[in-house]
Amino acid sequence: MNLIVIAVIFGLCFVKIHGNIIFKAKFMGNNKVEGDGYSVHALSVSHCLALCNKNKSCDAVTFNDEIKKCRLFKRCVPLQISANNSHYWFYAKRPPVSDDGYFYEERSDTCLKVTNQSLPYELANRLCSLDKGYLAVLYSAELRQLAKEILFISGHSEAWVHPPLKSYIKYAKNYGLRKKRWISTNENNPELDECWFVQNHTIVKQPSCEDKKRLSICQLPTY
Repeated sequence: MNLIVIAVIFGLCFVKIHGNIIFKAKFMGNNKVEGDGYSVHALSVSHCLALCNKNKSCDAVTFNDEIKKCRLFKRCVPLQISANNSHYWFYAKRPPVSDDGYFYEERSDTCLKVTNQSLPYELANRLCSLDKGYLAVLYSAELRQLAKEILFISGHSEAWVHPPLKSYIKYAKNYGLRKKRWISTNENNPELDECWFVQNHTIVKQPSCEDKKRLSICQLPTY
């Protein structure tokens, strides 16, 4: 039988099995939440989180401690969060989203979305930050493939993205941003002399950012 340990550190709830962290979620508040998922019986909030951990498609949970109901929500689906209710406990693996359009990429454990608004490059990340995400960093073949697929679905062939990973590490170092998170969503990003967009599988550098508007690809990470 696996030994399951629940620990809460700085607001993040970690699920450990035999000492290995395999799931973490952030306590979002005492809220009732509605969204795509299913409900099961659970003995406690820890039990509810453990059930979510066993389900690879689970991104968030709410637990009602009065009737012992655990609601498991699917990855990157829009959630409707209601007013505070002391009987509900809401935990999420990544920032909740309010609208449709995100697609999941398993290896990076992130979700991508093509926006429906064309903007200049310097405003693109601000649009992504409304969902507490950032302009996509397509550092793997899997992410580039997903970007190509969702662009095709959107009916477009190109969209703004952040610089390739090596270029971004230099960019992050110059501006003191946190490389581990790639983007600081709490700060306004400095304007760049160069812009980057994805076209099919290829990330293209545009020498000047002026007078050009495109859709954007936003990325939503875990906490």
